[in-house]
Amino acid sequence: MLKKYYQHISIGVLYLPLTFFFTYPAFLHYTDMADYSLDVLDNIWHALWAYDNLFTNFTQMFHGNILYPAKYTFLFTDHMLGTMIFFMPFYSLTKNPVFAHNMVNLFQTILAGVSMYALSYYWTRRKLPSFYAGFIFAFSPALLNDTPNLSICIAPLYILFLHKYLKDNKLIYGITSALIFSYIALSSIYIGYFIAFITLVYITGYLLKINKTFKANFYIKSVICLILLIIIVLPFRMPYINLKKEYGHKRSLGEMMQHSADPIASYISGRSRLYDQSYRDIMIESVLPGEEWIFQKAVPLLKNKFPTGIEKLPGETAEEKIPYSRFLSIMKSGRKGAFFFGILPLLLAFFGIIFMKKYNQQKLKNIRVLFLAILITFYILSLGPVLTILGHMTYIPLPDLLLYYIVPGFNALRRVTDFGFVVFMILAFFTGFGILYLDDILTRRYKLSNKIKILIFALVFLITTAEIIKMPLTERQIKIKTNREIPEVYQWLTNNNIDGAVAELPTVKGNYNKYDPVHGKNRSRYAAREFEYMYYSAYHKKQIINGFGAIIPDSYYKIRDNLYSLPDSSAVDYLKSLNINTFILHTQDFDPEDKVVWTDENISKMGLKEVVRFGDDIVFQF
Repeated sequence: MLKKYYQHISIGVLYLPLTFFFTYPAFLHYTDMADYSLDVLDNIWHALWAYDNLFTNFTQMFHGNILYPAKYTFLFTDHMLGTMIFFMPFYSLTKNPVFAHNMVNLFQTILAGVSMYALSYYWTRRKLPSFYAGFIFAFSPALLNDTPNLSICIAPLYILFLHKYLKDNKLIYGITSALIFSYIALSSIYIGYFIAFITLVYITGYLLKINKTFKANFYIKSVICLILLIIIVLPFRMPYINLKKEYGHKRSLGEMMQHSADPIASYISGRSRLYDQSYRDIMIESVLPGEEWIFQKAVPLLKNKFPTGIEKLPGETAEEKIPYSRFLSIMKSGRKGAFFFGILPLLLAFFGIIFMKKYNQQKLKNIRVLFLAILITFYILSLGPVLTILGHMTYIPLPDLLLYYIVPGFNALRRVTDFGFVVFMILAFFTGFGILYLDDILTRRYKLSNKIKILIFALVFLITTAEIIKMPLTERQIKIKTNREIPEVYQWLTNNNIDGAVAELPTVKGNYNKYDPVHGKNRSRYAAREFEYMYYSAYHKKQIINGFGAIIPDSYYKIRDNLYSLPDSSAVDYLKSLNINTFILHTQDFDPEDKVVWTDENISKMGLKEVVRFGDDIVFQF
């Protein structure tokens, strides 16, 4: 028995060097570099703010120090508190947030492999097929290149313990399922929704195909598990309800459509070196006959019946706001997903599905139906509220349109394309049975020796590696300053007490609208700047008016407008009334608008005094 567990542990350990290999050379720079993405600075800010407040100031933790004086700013993007399980020990040991952040991604990648290995082994009882399924799930670029969704890493383990609970009616399995669900739900709102839908589909399928009744004590145990889940998750997710009451936040159907998967392009586009193509390369660019006429007739009819989001676009009439050319541009600019992970793995998944049907075990045939039900359900959910094929809207409504109105919180989701990660996960599971099928053919039909089979399976792994590999990842890495490396002005803020809040300039012009004819082209640069201010605020911990999130409150724009109305006396009085007393000028980054406001003459009129200067960074206070 011990020998068997040692073998499984040894196989699990193999995912560590493989993670280093597939993410090369990232592991050489774990202390000072991370994936290039604005999300990484947001993630680290959340982690550091939670580290400082989770156990010492819980009720105030949800009111971050950004976008002062707005409430619930910690919740303006997903707080991902579940990942603190990995972040906290490494940050406590090193005090390096970049290293701790990279350790979160490292362990979640390894867990993806181990979790899928465990699920596959439970059904195949074979190590090689199970290892291959974990190999695909952990290292395919569909997931490996999308670190915000890495919390799906233990979803296979959740499915395994959910099944064991339904089958054996043991409380320990139910509690384990609840704990895994809790981790995922606290790590990602999106993945939490995925797990909830997986649970619904799996239990429904289990009742229909395997066991139509449960013992009475099963329901008592289920209530216990549900209570445990609520106790763990609710205190951290309930504030989002308060957030919605405060700001009325929800996504428009237009945003959801923009970030919906294409039924073809999203699933045949990939991110590996061999298949590095975007869905944009596959979409049909030309306008089909009659397509523009139908669109122009449909928009006026729909805009008052559904929250399309076109009211945010420039123009007076619906035709001016959303001409068909702009609609096509919006659809192309959205996140559609790239879930293709190689021809050979897909073929193995396909043959695995067939093999499970032919396999001489009724329980595998039933499980095949359950997993196919999850695959089909999530494929449909990934397509958004209206079916769009190769960039062309069909006006065919899909289930997401109904869910938008009837499922609590569903209208806060934007990237419904991410439901496609579950499609990928289920296909990865089926690849294990594909390997089992291949082994069956080589053994029974061709009666090959073990040495020949080893060579064939080695070739399968080599071809698969060539299809999914993305390294080197240097183009996706950015250097992030930590601790003593951070700019001197932030070290000064860290070491000095100040009265009131801080305004860092330059800040955003316009309102992040890409169609703003003056500032739209700079919105990515503005956002990147605000994320940097956020990140450094995690060190000095002072309240700042700057920041970024899925919600940008009206209070921010009012403060911003007054900042650019200076030196007007009413603007000065307004800023003083909010106790905004400190201004950090990053003069090297000034836009033309900043240079007009922050002249020596205007600074004198405002009654500001220079406190300290660090090169091009100057601190002024009232």
